[in-house]
Amino acid sequence: MHDNPYRALVVDDESIARDMIVHALEREGFLCDIADNGLDAKSMAEATGYDAVITDLRMPGGHGYALARDLLTWQHRPLIAVVTSMDDPRLVKDLIACGVDDVEFKPLHYNLFAAKVSALAGRRRGIRINYIQPLIAWKLDR
Repeated sequence: MHDNPYRALVVDDESIARDMIVHALEREGFLCDIADNGLDAKSMAEATGYDAVITDLRMPGGHGYALARDLLTWQHRPLIAVVTSMDDPRLVKDLIACGVDDVEFKPLHYNLFAAKVSALAGRRRGIRINYIQPLIAWKLDR
């Protein structure tokens, strides 16, 4: 990775889902903190400069929708990704239209999701790494 690792806050009241996301992000080089509700997550995000906040939507003690909407108002907001089992197209349209960077659905392919978050965080930092060129050459030469 690089000298200044990405920091992520993973917010989910389901410990297994939260731990799986954390594990995948750590494999991508992230330093992760966890919260199990939106209210705690907002306090943590105010105190720490996260590169990314990944949140579930339905949680007791402050849902992820309110957290995402609050974070979107910040001048220097983190990348915001929502991971949910709620598959309502209106909700997805609203979240994306408001500025949420990504919406994914459970069950999640954790490694692919972490790779996407890493690439999005890098793009926000202005880092461009060409991961695909060697892959394209490998696939086309076979």
